[in-house]
Amino acid sequence: MLLTLSDEIRDCYRLAEDAKRKADGAIDPVTKKDYLDLERRWLFLAHGYEFTERLAHFTAERPRGGKRG
Repeated sequence: MLLTLSDEIRDCYRLAEDAKRKADGAIDPVTKKDYLDLERRWLFLAHGYEFTERLAHFTAERPRGGKRG
């Protein structure tokens, strides 16, 4: 079964938070940077999903057919 987009967004934020927590606990600067990069990527994906969800709602609410003008 496919997750809803909102579930996907929530998962991305959860994974970003986990990466941030690991970055905060990392001692090695390279490892810390890697976790912060991972956090940034999860957040970027979440924002993309949020945009897609907003766009889907917007287009679903627009009246179909007919000419404007």
